[in-house]
Amino acid sequence: MVIVGGAGTLIGPMLGAAFFLTVEHQLSNYTEAWALFFGLIFIAFVIFAPEGIWGLIRARFGRRTAEDPEYRRGVAGAR
Repeated sequence: MVIVGGAGTLIGPMLGAAFFLTVEHQLSNYTEAWALFFGLIFIAFVIFAPEGIWGLIRARFGRRTAEDPEYRRGVAGAR
């Protein structure tokens, strides 16, 4: 669940568990090989979203801080 949801927080594994249960239920309606497809989803998360679902949410909607290099570049460029 941590792979999909994201490590380092409590919400990440909770999101991963919810995602797992939802996808497992939906895929098992269509095929008995749902675990194979879920394995491919795991691989996709490792490659394309290494911080998990919570990392994607934080990147999209999270607060920018002074420690964030992109934030510092944006502030420096605005001057």
